[in-house]
Amino acid sequence: MRGLAVTSADWLRAAHNALSPPSAFSLDGLDLPKTSEDAYHFIVYLPVLGSVYELDGLKQSPITHGPYEEGGEGWIARARYATAFLFSYLCDLQLPSER
Repeated sequence: MRGLAVTSADWLRAAHNALSPPSAFSLDGLDLPKTSEDAYHFIVYLPVLGSVYELDGLKQSPITHGPYEEGGEGWIARARYATAFLFSYLCDLQLPSER
């Protein structure tokens, strides 16, 4: 259902596609050399009513990362902490040969 809501918003689809690498679009028939590229996945952190939420299209619902302090870096500091925690977790999941 949420995918349908996102794809029905023309402005959101256009913004997403503007950030997508060219390979995300069909390049068949252009006789370009075949290369491998990194895959992109966007996660957004937003301040809403005093808390920071993570929006990830691969997850069932938004995730709250708790309240943030007003002033200074505020919600950005909370989002940075959540991102650092996520990266740390993902690095631990790598196979030993990849480290």
